[in-house]
Amino acid sequence: MKNEWLFQIAYMDAAEPWQYGFQDAATPMMQGIIDLHHDIFFFLMVILIFVLWMLVRVLWHFHYKKNPIPERIVHGTTIEIIWTIFPSIILMFIAIPSFALLYSMDEVVDPAITIKVIGHQWYWNRFLRYTSHGFRPNRSCHSALRSMRSWSGTTWMIEGDIKGYFDNVDHHLLAEILKEYVKDQSLIELYWKMVRAGYVNDGRLEPHSVTGVPQGGILSPLLSNIYLHKLDVFMEDLMSKHNPTGRLQTKENPEYTRALKLQREAKKRGDIKEIRRAQFLRAQIPSVLRIGNRIHYIRYADDWVVGILGSKQFTEEIKSEIQRFLREELRLELSDDKTKITNLTLEKAKFLGVYICRKGRRHTRTLSKVGHNLIRLTNQRLIMYAPIEKLMEKLRDQEYTHKALTPKAQTKWIHLKAEELIYRYNAVLTGILNYYSFVDNRNMLQRIVWVLRFSAAFTLARKWNLSPAMVFKKLGSKLKVGKHTIAIPTDLKIQTMKFNLISKKVSDPFKVKYFAMRRFVMDKPCKLYGETENVEMHHVRHIRKGTIKGFSK
Repeated sequence: MKNEWLFQIAYMDAAEPWQYGFQDAATPMMQGIIDLHHDIFFFLMVILIFVLWMLVRVLWHFHYKKNPIPERIVHGTTIEIIWTIFPSIILMFIAIPSFALLYSMDEVVDPAITIKVIGHQWYWNRFLRYTSHGFRPNRSCHSALRSMRSWSGTTWMIEGDIKGYFDNVDHHLLAEILKEYVKDQSLIELYWKMVRAGYVNDGRLEPHSVTGVPQGGILSPLLSNIYLHKLDVFMEDLMSKHNPTGRLQTKENPEYTRALKLQREAKKRGDIKEIRRAQFLRAQIPSVLRIGNRIHYIRYADDWVVGILGSKQFTEEIKSEIQRFLREELRLELSDDKTKITNLTLEKAKFLGVYICRKGRRHTRTLSKVGHNLIRLTNQRLIMYAPIEKLMEKLRDQEYTHKALTPKAQTKWIHLKAEELIYRYNAVLTGILNYYSFVDNRNMLQRIVWVLRFSAAFTLARKWNLSPAMVFKKLGSKLKVGKHTIAIPTDLKIQTMKFNLISKKVSDPFKVKYFAMRRFVMDKPCKLYGETENVEMHHVRHIRKGTIKGFSK
């Protein structure tokens, strides 16, 4: 209907897109608010019409072309009294129902049930920093790792680990942090009720602890972000203190300049051997020497890393400052065993299930020919690798492979329908491929694809009592069952910026257990009428022996 939007002006039971009017009032209070809105709107329209009429009168009587002789009255006491008293009278008409409505809202009535709705996470996003990516809207592991792609030149990385973080959150300190941003005593009281309520463990009520927030609680992620917010602010202050405002400060390397001069002199003489020798000598010497430092920082829940462009001594100083801040300000301790300082050119750091490193100096000594010139490769970019061996071990633990990491049938799934079996394998496969879509060894994920594809074939072979070769012959290389096939990627090209930035509801792909049993019923014709299009299934009445009732075409 072309004019369908006009009907949205009327009252509605539920909100609609581009709705202009109010929803139906559910309480007398809301009905009073709607009536007050209409009364005020009436006065506004009267004032608007009066002001427009006055404006037109002024433009007519004082225009030099329409009325060369202007009106003699340009001001008067009477009109000034009118436009002073008239707005006051209007305000009195508005004030009377307004105060009546306000006093009625303050009336205390004994309710049958009280529902408290306090806050929304958008409020906390007003002060939570951009360096925090855990448990926040439109942020995820991918958004954290994507921001690390810009950490070019990072040499050292501090892998932070707080000892027993969730068990050592100080309740009183957290309450003080909340009071800094929330001036609502009722919310603070509600917070204390929550931390003192205890928890249920195996059907028994356990008493509350003096410190810590319960892992798995619906508010624990938000409270943990608020508690570590001070760490984010401290790290931002450190970055603003040590990081240069513009580009990182550097100076020319005199040895590199000397080698470049030798190359130019050899070119003038036309000595090919000397030119080659100077080129390879230049390739082994850094062109500039860094004289400044730079700090990067990112946090996901209680996991955080600090990237350093500087010396190892400077990195150790930054680690000591962080350790001192956590101990004195947040009453937390760093785990000495798990908090590591990693040289990214020699070792790999691990963060959010990804190995992070940089190529070593040997990579920069390789010359690549571009046209007639030899260009030295760079090793400044951070490299991110998927832990293939760790993934294979996890597949082995979940019984997708034998101990030798060769494919194995999932015998616990043999009783399932073939369509659901393929769907379960796809859930695991696409989960891994989507999470590691940006890694620099994405082509190595072909090993994961191979294992899961053959594990699915072996499972179907055990189910149908066939050989794996017969299964592939029957279903094809992609194991097509009905409309479902194994999600084998067409290519695994390396795409370093292919991040899924919007966090969705994703479960651990290795722990997929439950699926809707109706998912695959629609792949087949209707049992009653044989139709294949627009098939729907509704639980109207259980079908028992005898006459079928409760179904119609």
